[in-house]
Amino acid sequence: MQKEYKELLITDEINIAKSAKAAGRYVVLCYPLKGDDVLPDLSDFPYAVENAEELDENYLNHVLCRLKGIPCHILDTDRCRVREITPEDVDELYEIYAQPGITDYMEDLYENREDEIAYTLDYIRYHYGFYDFGMWIVEDKQSGTIIGRAGFDMRPESEIPELGFLVRTEYQKQGYATEVCDALLSYGKEYLGFDEVVSYADAENAPSVGLLKKLGFVFREAEIVQSTKTDGRKLDGYLKKL
Repeated sequence: MQKEYKELLITDEINIAKSAKAAGRYVVLCYPLKGDDVLPDLSDFPYAVENAEELDENYLNHVLCRLKGIPCHILDTDRCRVREITPEDVDELYEIYAQPGITDYMEDLYENREDEIAYTLDYIRYHYGFYDFGMWIVEDKQSGTIIGRAGFDMRPESEIPELGFLVRTEYQKQGYATEVCDALLSYGKEYLGFDEVVSYADAENAPSVGLLKKLGFVFREAEIVQSTKTDGRKLDGYLKKL
């Protein structure tokens, strides 16, 4: 079996996969593999599938982008572009997180810039690569300015995807968070197949609580929410059925 998509080769033939990789092609393995009894070094083939015929164009575009080391485009709204993060975004994120009030109700970036870059690289490789979603960068379409972050995460203790969002100070109170999050919820339902989404907010964070209610989230319960960077905090959990 062989399938071509743009610069991508999908094959179940081990020898063809090895030859294509050696020639500099982007390759996805399709199981069960056929041919050479010696399996390829799977670190050279980070993507593998079982049924190539079920792969849609959006997923294949994402795979190709990640194999090429470029951020995947997720969606556009009227004013914004949503894409995957890159290590080059980290410096601008430090500028945003340093703005007054930004980290009052959310975790900060790592104090050491190199730690944040290492975390970002791991996030791109493992989180995006495994889930095909995550926290994304939100840009102003006209200027290209990073105005914040938004997207979905999966916490180890939960099976429900979590919506998160952050908007830099000068873009707040202009409907950007509503515009982007509304589009992301539609994306989550239509492309990612989500049935429900959870989001967390500090009870004193009135703007975030108001946004969640505006988006149709309903209060579920207060709970201790764990983080990869900080100790757990007690936050109000909100749920939305899609």
